[in-house]
Amino acid sequence: MSDNYNKNLKPLARNLRKTGTKGEALLWRDVLKAKQHWPYQFNRQFIIGDYIVDFVCRKLHLIIEIDGSSHFAKSEEDFKRQMFLENQGYVIIRFRRVL
Repeated sequence: MSDNYNKNLKPLARNLRKTGTKGEALLWRDVLKAKQHWPYQFNRQFIIGDYIVDFVCRKLHLIIEIDGSSHFAKSEEDFKRQMFLENQGYVIIRFRRVL
């Protein structure tokens, strides 16, 4: 698994942590934050390569993505992103918001 990441994305990742969706905020607060329900650490809006993932547990090699409407038109871009992340050894769980 690669530890490389695009440090130029740090300001964007910080901003995404502050302005995330309601679903992301609830999942973080009620489930993933501070190892509330299990002994694994999750990070929010984490940079992997040239991508920012919603949530990651590096020990489990697990990424959790909460996809909103912005992902509906980016299927090819999302596919490339997913292939890169899977090639880094991650399993991705994706939740799609459907209205």
